[in-house]
Amino acid sequence: MLPHQLLLTTDVSDLLPAGWQESIAALARTSGRQIRREQADRYSLEDGGLKYVVVDGPTIAEKLPWLVEFFRHPKLTMLANKVAGEPVVPGSDLLTCLNINLLDGRGEKYEKHYDPQPFTMVVFVNTLLPGDGGELELWTRDGQGHEVLVRPVAGHAIVFDGSKTPHRVRPLIADVPRLTIVMEFWREGAGLDPARAENTKYLYE
Repeated sequence: MLPHQLLLTTDVSDLLPAGWQESIAALARTSGRQIRREQADRYSLEDGGLKYVVVDGPTIAEKLPWLVEFFRHPKLTMLANKVAGEPVVPGSDLLTCLNINLLDGRGEKYEKHYDPQPFTMVVFVNTLLPGDGGELELWTRDGQGHEVLVRPVAGHAIVFDGSKTPHRVRPLIADVPRLTIVMEFWREGAGLDPARAENTKYLYE
């Protein structure tokens, strides 16, 4: 069993093809669905609703099949294993385990929340400069309540247990986009948790 870590950040850009950023940005612009939710969900830890653009896994599989192969790359599974401290695998339900998120412009954010089940990997598609905002903010549960801020850097990934680590995206200060690939890994041998149905509604309706 690999040693457990609260979270892990690393550069995975060597696994991505030439032009990957442009391809993802174009797909988000042409096939992304605008999501607006006015009330907090059961996984939310703050009020204020939610607004973002999402491209779901089936659309990614149709339009950018190489991104599905990236999700299933053994190196990413190895990174998720390090955080999990146990064998995990890429989730088999693409609808709920793979998506592209876009927050577009000043003031856009993502509320503080938990994920319905572990483990979450976020890959940043574009780099945000200091002062742009849009940092991923996490509260680790290590007995100290440490707050961790991760500024988006293109090609860098962060892995954490989203079901135990509250997290949010800080508001964008600059009028810039913030693009991410979000992937979920399941415990090896685990099936589709019943919470998946609700999570699907939370993300895509």
